[in-house]
Amino acid sequence: MWFFVTWHENVTRLSRLCSVIYRGTNTHVISIGGMSEPENISALSALLSLGNTHFLYRRPVAWGGQKLLFHNLLEAARAFDARADKNAWLQVICNRTFPLVGPKEMAERLAVNIFAREPSRFHKIAPPGWREEWPDEIVRDLPRLYSEALDEIFETANPEKFLRLATYEAIYKSSYDRVTPQSFNFSERAEVMSTTGTDSVHRYAISPFGVDARWMSFARLGEFVDTSAENGFTYARRADTVQVQWAHKIISQYNFRIGSPFITASKRYVHTLLHDERCTELMAVMNHGFGPEMNVFDTIGMSHQFKLMYEYGHLYFRTPTHTATDADIEVATEACEKEGVFFLRKTLAAGSAEFIRHFTAKISKEWDHSVRYYSTSVPSPIAGASIPTLDQVVALIPDGARMDLRSLMGQALGAFRVFRDGRVMDLTGASFGGWRIEDKDFVLVFPWGEKIYRRGSSMPGKLLLPPSEVVSAANNWGIFVEIELGDEPASAESRCVDFALPSDLLSADRTWITADSEHAVMLAALEPNDDPDYPPAVQSARARGTSLGSLDLGSVTFADRKCAVVMRDAAPGAQAATVNDLPITLTARDLIGVFQIQTLDVDAPVHFHESGRLLDESGEHVGDWRVRAGAVWILGLPRIRLACGRQFTRTNAGWRISGWGWKDFKNPVSFSATQVG
Repeated sequence: MWFFVTWHENVTRLSRLCSVIYRGTNTHVISIGGMSEPENISALSALLSLGNTHFLYRRPVAWGGQKLLFHNLLEAARAFDARADKNAWLQVICNRTFPLVGPKEMAERLAVNIFAREPSRFHKIAPPGWREEWPDEIVRDLPRLYSEALDEIFETANPEKFLRLATYEAIYKSSYDRVTPQSFNFSERAEVMSTTGTDSVHRYAISPFGVDARWMSFARLGEFVDTSAENGFTYARRADTVQVQWAHKIISQYNFRIGSPFITASKRYVHTLLHDERCTELMAVMNHGFGPEMNVFDTIGMSHQFKLMYEYGHLYFRTPTHTATDADIEVATEACEKEGVFFLRKTLAAGSAEFIRHFTAKISKEWDHSVRYYSTSVPSPIAGASIPTLDQVVALIPDGARMDLRSLMGQALGAFRVFRDGRVMDLTGASFGGWRIEDKDFVLVFPWGEKIYRRGSSMPGKLLLPPSEVVSAANNWGIFVEIELGDEPASAESRCVDFALPSDLLSADRTWITADSEHAVMLAALEPNDDPDYPPAVQSARARGTSLGSLDLGSVTFADRKCAVVMRDAAPGAQAATVNDLPITLTARDLIGVFQIQTLDVDAPVHFHESGRLLDESGEHVGDWRVRAGAVWILGLPRIRLACGRQFTRTNAGWRISGWGWKDFKNPVSFSATQVG
C-alpha cells in the first residue's frame, strides 16, 4: 500500500498517526498543506528516519486554489503508477483521520477485491451530482439557464431565474438552503469575502460583478465557476460562456458525482486516471473550478465509460457529528466489522482520546510480539533537518574556484575566480568585483551594480545560480552563475557525527519508552511534545535501563537535536549491551561506498567515491558529495539537484542519512540515503 497523508498542523499527532499506519513494506507520502510555512520542520523531518517515507511540499497557495490537494495528489499518483507493484493500492487520508484496522489487515482485505463483492457499500458517500437534482431537460440546457439567471441579476437585480434553479426541489429536501450561501458582488472592484470568520483567513475574493457560488462548484456546477489564485487570494469569477459550454459538453457525458478525495484506489484505477485521454480531458475541465478533487475521482470511478467501479472506493465512515468522540467506539467497531471500513474520517482536537487509545491497542496487536523494544532520548548538538538555503550552498565553493557567467541563452559573459573572503578576480588576477551573503542570499557585486541570487541548482562538477529576477530579451537574458566544484577527497577529519552517549545511560533513572514496535518507540523518543488528547502507541515509565533486563543495542537516530537510542530484548544467553557497543562516529571516509538514494520519484544506487564524486552503476560521474559542518551534501543528481542530510540513523546494517533538498529551482524535495555496500 501507498499512503498519501494530507497534513498541515501538529507534528506530535502526525507522528502518532504514522506509528499506527506504518509498515516497512508500504510507502508513506505526507503532503504538507496549509497557507504558511510548516510548523517546526526540524521535528517534522524526524519522520524521514523511517524507511519509505517522503514529504511532498509545495509552496503555500490561497485556500480554494487548485493546488490545495489536487496537484499534490496527482504528483504522488504518478510516482505510485511508476514504482508500485501491480497489486498495490493507493490510500488517501488526512491528518485527522484515524484507522480502525492496521496496515496488515488493510492489505489482507484489499487482496480479496472487496469492492467487487459489494461496490455500492463503498460508494455510498458519493451521491449523484446535478443530474438528479434537475430533470434532464434542465441539465441539457444548464449553460444557457445559468447564464441567463446571472444576466438578470446583474442587469435588473431580478433573482427570479436564479431562484428557479437554486430552489428546485428534487432529491434534496426542500429545507436544504442553497440561496443563503450565495454572495453577489455589485462593486466595481474585487471584494474580500467575509471580514470575519474563516473566509478572511482563507483570503477568498469575488471579482467585480461576480458571484460566490462555491455551493455550485463543490457540488453541482463546478464547470461554471472559475477560481484562480492570484497574489495570495483566490478569486471567484463567472466563467466565460464559451468555456461553460465546452466544460458542460465534456462533463455531461459522464456520471457526475459529488465525491471526496479520500479514496482507496487500485493500480489500474490510478493508471487509467493518469493515462486515459478522457480522464485527462475531464480533469482539465474540473481543474479551473473550486476544489476539483471533491468531484473528479468519483466521477471517473462511477462513470461506466472507464469500467473502474470495482477498482476504488471510500473505506471510511462519518459519525452523525462528522467527528469521533469517545462514545463512538462501539459504532466504529460495528462499521469496521460489518461494513468493512478502514477509517473514521475525523477525530477531535479534544474528546477523542479514549477512541484513539482503543483502536491503537487493537492495531498494535499486528506487531511482532516476540521482541520488546525500548527507547530513550538525550540532547544532541547535531542540528535538525531544514530546507537548504543559498548561504549554506555557497559555503561549499572551493577557495579560488572558477566562476563562469552566461546568459540564459548560452552567451558567455566572462570567466573569473571567486574567493571565500569575498573577492572576485578575472583570470589574469585583476580585481573585478566581489560577493557577500545578505539575508541568506548570494549578492554578486559588479563594477556597475549588483545581482541577487536566492536559489541554486547543480550539475556534475558545478553549481548553478539563476538571478532572482524576470529574465527576458529586455535584460539580455540575465546573468547566470556557474561555479566549478572540483574534486574533494574524503577525509577522516570531516565528521558528520561524533557523539558519546552518556556513561550513565543505562544506570541512571530516566524515562524509557516501550512497545512491541521498533518504529513506534523511535518516533516516540523524537516527539517534540506530549499530547494527552491523542494517546501514543507506546508506554513510558521512569526506570533504570539495567532494570529492563538483558538488552541489545538496536539503533541510534539523530534528529531535531535529539539522539534517540533504541534497544531490544537480547537473545537468550546473550551478554547485556553497554553504551559503547554501537559506534556513533561518522566521517567522510565512512561514507565511501554505495548508498540507495530515495525521493518520491527517485530510487537508485549511487557510489560515494573517495574523490568526492557520485558515480552511477556504470561508473559515470553523475554528481558530487561533500561533508560540511556536520551535514552530508548531495549535489547534481537529476530531480535532487541540491540536498543536505542532517539526520542520521546507525543500525547494525549501516548508516541512513535523511533530510531536504531542491528538486529544481522551485520545489523542495525530501530524501534519504541508505548504506547498501
